[in-house]
Amino acid sequence: MAAPVDWDVVVGYADRLSARPGERLTVMASGAAELEAEVVRLPGRSPAAVSIERLAPAAPQAVRTGTHAEVAGAGSLGGGGALTVSTWVWLAPGTRSGGRRSLLSSWGDGGAEGWALVLDAEGRPSFEVAGGGGGGRAVCERPLPLDRWCRIEGRFDRGAGTVSVARFDGEATEPADFGRANARGSGLAATPGPVLLGAERREPGGSAESHLDGKLEAPSVAAGDRALSFELGPGRPDALLVNGPRRAVTGRRWSGDVHDWRSAPDQYAAMHFHADGVDDLGWEPIFAVELPGELETGVYAVVLSAAGNEDVVPFVVRATAPRETAVLLPSFTYLAYSCERGAPAAAGSTEPEDRWAERNRLNSLYDRHEDGVGVYEASLLRPLTQLRPGYRCAQHGGPHGLAQDLLLLGFLERRGIGFEVLTDHDLHAEGAAALAGRRTVITGAHPEYATLELVEALEAHVAGGGALAYLGGNGLNGRVSVDPERPHVAELRRNETQGLAWQALPGEHHHAATGAYGGDWRRQGHTEHAFLGVGLSAFGDHAAGSYQPVAADDPAAAIVFEGLAPGEPIGASGAVLGGAAGFEVDNHDPLLGSPADSVVLASAKLGDSYDVWPDDVRDGPAAAPKRRADIVLRRVQGGGTVFSVGSIAWSGCLGDDSNPVARVTENVLRELGQERPFEAGRG
Repeated sequence: MAAPVDWDVVVGYADRLSARPGERLTVMASGAAELEAEVVRLPGRSPAAVSIERLAPAAPQAVRTGTHAEVAGAGSLGGGGALTVSTWVWLAPGTRSGGRRSLLSSWGDGGAEGWALVLDAEGRPSFEVAGGGGGGRAVCERPLPLDRWCRIEGRFDRGAGTVSVARFDGEATEPADFGRANARGSGLAATPGPVLLGAERREPGGSAESHLDGKLEAPSVAAGDRALSFELGPGRPDALLVNGPRRAVTGRRWSGDVHDWRSAPDQYAAMHFHADGVDDLGWEPIFAVELPGELETGVYAVVLSAAGNEDVVPFVVRATAPRETAVLLPSFTYLAYSCERGAPAAAGSTEPEDRWAERNRLNSLYDRHEDGVGVYEASLLRPLTQLRPGYRCAQHGGPHGLAQDLLLLGFLERRGIGFEVLTDHDLHAEGAAALAGRRTVITGAHPEYATLELVEALEAHVAGGGALAYLGGNGLNGRVSVDPERPHVAELRRNETQGLAWQALPGEHHHAATGAYGGDWRRQGHTEHAFLGVGLSAFGDHAAGSYQPVAADDPAAAIVFEGLAPGEPIGASGAVLGGAAGFEVDNHDPLLGSPADSVVLASAKLGDSYDVWPDDVRDGPAAAPKRRADIVLRRVQGGGTVFSVGSIAWSGCLGDDSNPVARVTENVLRELGQERPFEAGRG
């Protein structure tokens, strides 16, 4: 019986998703002092001969969310003359008040000396100073308006002994709101510590607090005849960015005519801060895993156990030499869905991973920040719910993410089909070279998200005569980017979502990391139909269907369906919604790019309970039925082959070797290993 899972007792994450034999991984963990660790091989959890070094005693580690920027060296400002602190600020329409939010701050001596320009619990601009045993605080009368750029200015006049704060709307020179108060003492240093943007920290080395949900632009600090201003736009800022505040966002000068920040950087001079943003949790490393040089490729895991509970932290071990078959695990999609809060909560999830993510204010690329703006970035450097072998999907109740893909790996092992494992991140970083010497690439069940580098690597593999077995659904649909300076972060900017998910803010559809236009690949000249032969057509959490052959006259049909009885349904049972065709499915549609070299071998019809995926302008009356999953074969000019099943639920049937899905899958994979697969008269 598996140990209980309580992430409040023990939880961890690794510093990377994959490594090669002979390399070293580091595991960050939070847990009781008796925390132990061992390495196992998945899916069977057989013990692995891998040594683990303890780096530090275990202890609970806090989940600290919130973005900010920190400017060191601001202490060069002297303490003489008046102190003026100013910034432009914008709050999203969904912003809620209810707590102190810092715009700019600089504190020293545990908060006994310094200043902060903030929004108070009612959302009113406030400027406060402290020093020399005294201080003062001025507050505007009204909350800061939402969805409007305003300039907030705080001023400490030493000579007059007053502190004031003013709000200016747009380019107005007269304040729309104002507050003034007396200030006792005159010992305030202009910048007693680093200047923080979007948060404040009262103790050196302490945690940042009072995080802002909103944008800042052109912040500045002036004391006497000296001033500092801070650049927050797309260029390299002279600041330490903590937890990934959002860049390449529209600022106060955005005209509405420019949508690519590279064309007009001055219109994107702002930075968006979030109280629930995370780039790197920054936990202390507890264990180091030394991978032996002869370790077999596959999926492994560090099993962390404490107080009768456990967490399982998987990782991939790459092959030391090419294998004919490579399984490409969709790590970009794992990352996109991990720590999802909205959908699991709506489905009443009781999964411990889902509850923990919600309690700790973590987000997926499907959630919104607490100000209502969509989450643009997701980081590997945090516990990932989709990267757990026991994870169950709240919507359909079956295995999902890595848990489902482990059914595929178990099937391959039982059938004696040798393979190696690599991740989306590996293929993105290494390109087509990562597939050199491989005959067949097998996808996981849900390879939804891809970078340009990944798409081009797969296309090059097939164009060069290689084979692709797309054993999933909703594949290569959404475009993501990887930040070259933060390779643990994937960026997604949704657009044209037609209400199915959040939409990036106006003018913010180009990725900050690469400048790429966000959204679906099918609208960017890389339609999944054109490459895979099928593309996303319908989705739902109702009963899955089964396939029936429809192209008996094609010579490939005899190979694919060998061993099946005439009329036998393919996938009438399975771990995902009870069948092979379900959850998210793809159809063959020439109007959306399915090429002439593609043939439909089998189809599964779904009922009206499934929702149709909205397509672009090429959709129309002549389009293929949407509530349908198609098995498609492409014989690509040059010798390459693509076999697509068009359903996430497909591999959910591979846990049962008697399921016809298992027979079809084995038939196809063994055929793809041939020199000229699916070629009439071969040999």
